[in-house]
Amino acid sequence: MKFFFILFFISIFSVSHAQKGVVLVNASTFDNLIALGNNQLLDVRTSDEFDLGYIKGAVNIDFWDPAFMDLVKAKFDKSLPILVYCAGGGRSAMAAGNLRKKGFKIIYDLEGGYESYSE
Repeated sequence: MKFFFILFFISIFSVSHAQKGVVLVNASTFDNLIALGNNQLLDVRTSDEFDLGYIKGAVNIDFWDPAFMDLVKAKFDKSLPILVYCAGGGRSAMAAGNLRKKGFKIIYDLEGGYESYSE
């Protein structure tokens, strides 16, 4: 029952922020979104950072790669929710903004990045 309440809250929160396109969520909510499925998980850290640990199911595309957006558009569906994270939240915030500008509709950004998720 608690899980459904969380999902309801996420849905309401997401709809109320849909016009912005990017929803900043904490680690617990991010984990719940992953568990729901029907989404895509993007890790924007470097490959060296990724090799040290990552969230299961994540696709790693380095935000600083000049081909970043081309790689993202080739691997991800704009119509599905995308969950994005980096190490501490800075790169994922920039990436989320770029994703929004390129037509991704629902974007969840992990507040505090992988550091907050792995604690």
